[in-house]
Amino acid sequence: MRTRYLSHPATLLAVLCLGVAGCGGDDGDDEGSASEGDEAQITAVMEREAELSNAQDGEAYCQLILEQYRNAFGNCADVVQTRFEERGTIERTIESVEVEGESATVVAELKLSTEDNKPTTERTILRKEEGEWRIDSYVRDDP
Repeated sequence: MRTRYLSHPATLLAVLCLGVAGCGGDDGDDEGSASEGDEAQITAVMEREAELSNAQDGEAYCQLILEQYRNAFGNCADVVQTRFEERGTIERTIESVEVEGESATVVAELKLSTEDNKPTTERTILRKEEGEWRIDSYVRDDP
């Protein structure tokens, strides 16, 4: 097994465009520890990312990644649209969500239609930006 590190969304956009949407809201947890509210928001972001990716909605998709990476390689929507077309549809099954303060890691099984739906393990790093969870980076294990 080989691990492919995609360290920043700029790299993600150039290599494998995937995204996340923040869900906002206050879960009432002032201690900074992981909460069910954070996990639910993160899961919703990952589900929205797959939905927008499969719908090839680059404009909305770009709102799901950290702002600092949105236009790192030119117009974000144009870049992700090209990646959507090359990658095909995705299917993701979330296996775990781990939250540490303002950072989270989602481990999931990922299947891409252009890779004959062969399952790989994907780790997505998310960070809170203005109170919403957004995608920071991805790590994908290739079979």
